[in-house]
Amino acid sequence: MNVNKGLKKALLIGVAAIAVVVIATAAIRQQRAVRAWSAEHECHVIDGANTTIDQPGVYCLLSDVEIGKAGIDIDASNVLLDLHGHRLARDASQSAAEPAITIGDVADVRIRNGTIEDVHIGITARRAEKLTIESMRFANIGYIAAIVADGKQVALLNNVVERVGYDDVSMLPEDSGAYAIGFNVRAEDALIRGNTFQDIRRQPVSERSVGEGVAVIVSSGSRAIRIENNTVDLVPEAVPGSIGIWVGVDSSSEIRANLFRNVERGIAGREASARIEANRFVFDAKPASAETYGVYLVHADGTSRIADNVISGYARPVTGTGRDGKTPLEMPNNSIQ
Repeated sequence: MNVNKGLKKALLIGVAAIAVVVIATAAIRQQRAVRAWSAEHECHVIDGANTTIDQPGVYCLLSDVEIGKAGIDIDASNVLLDLHGHRLARDASQSAAEPAITIGDVADVRIRNGTIEDVHIGITARRAEKLTIESMRFANIGYIAAIVADGKQVALLNNVVERVGYDDVSMLPEDSGAYAIGFNVRAEDALIRGNTFQDIRRQPVSERSVGEGVAVIVSSGSRAIRIENNTVDLVPEAVPGSIGIWVGVDSSSEIRANLFRNVERGIAGREASARIEANRFVFDAKPASAETYGVYLVHADGTSRIADNVISGYARPVTGTGRDGKTPLEMPNNSIQ
């Protein structure tokens, strides 16, 4: 498994998935329907899947909804979708291939307070501006909990990703490789804060297949990404081939005050600009491989810095090099235990 080579392809995989989603859902969208109004909750009630939201307003779930051939499409700006603690989940009679929620080229969209479960992709958004996803639970997701491509002013706040990755390899669509991903983000100005990732495991395919289990991918070309106060705490089965945060080529990010526990590579990346400060990395068990890294950042931009982190139990606690691959980065005050 080649981490450096593999993660360079991750954005292409995510964008390809979005393109397939857009083509598929466009063919099956329903005509606009008049939604019941809940005076108690002051929202338009969504009571089924295959729904297109194409007008601004407040929308909500007041019961669980099963996803058939398509989920919910948001094609309007100024939309709040509040799940009120309910769940979007796959109809057992249908394929899990379509996302639960698809967001188009819109602005000021908020999704909050519910569960997305048992689907291939949870939420997919492309060219969305001022997008907020908060207090959501993603459980038993096959491939990716949330994809954000070409977004601006994105906030992913206080979400829980409990499980990503198929148990049965026959469920994995072709060309997915071995990837299982929490958040895959390519954006300008994004805040990823207060999220918890508990079980993101590489897909059950051949060891030769490209791909890892990754909590957060900062995809190539992203700018001003802030990742803070998140927890990546993996179950033992998810440790092999796991990465907490991958920072892609030509991206810039600040990664601060996060906890990584039992992640094979806590933070990894190359040819990026990253300030990695005041994080904690803990590997409880004796590393089974010499390839366990707390921080692995190589060929990095000269403005990158790895400082004030606490790293315990890793075979290779901190590796950081400049553009030439040889000159060490600035790496002060890291505590190696």
